[in-house]
Amino acid sequence: MSLQGSLLLAALIVIAALSAYAIKLWRQVAEQQRQRDAKISERQLLLQDQIQQIAKAAEAEQCQAAEAALRLVNLLRAIPGTEQAQLAAQFPHLHALYDAISDQPILEARKALDKKERRRLDRELELQQSKLGPAIAADLAILTDASWSAKSLQQ
Repeated sequence: MSLQGSLLLAALIVIAALSAYAIKLWRQVAEQQRQRDAKISERQLLLQDQIQQIAKAAEAEQCQAAEAALRLVNLLRAIPGTEQAQLAAQFPHLHALYDAISDQPILEARKALDKKERRRLDRELELQQSKLGPAIAADLAILTDASWSAKSLQQ
């Protein structure tokens, strides 16, 4: 065999080896994407279920409107691929209540306040709930509808 033939054979072996390696890497990437998509879908279903349970509880008045707004807005924001501006437009009443009360202290920070300040915050919370609470019924109706899906929020 001549030198040219040997070099050609070596080049073909290198090309074949690199091609096989590239195919292996491509398959690994495809598998990783499939696994990632499955995890995202699983997360969406879990969040959707949690959102619908809280929305149903709020509709049945098993939890206060303020608590529902705090929980629902945070769960909606956790859905992969959603934008806050889109969520605020689709669920304006929930977001309005959330924005009005989200800065109130909770747990230890609330306990650290004096009674007068806690009462003032309670009155503010009650005022916001009385103003915005009934309006969130429209947003809750969307979230409790069986046809609603977390995927509908993605771009």
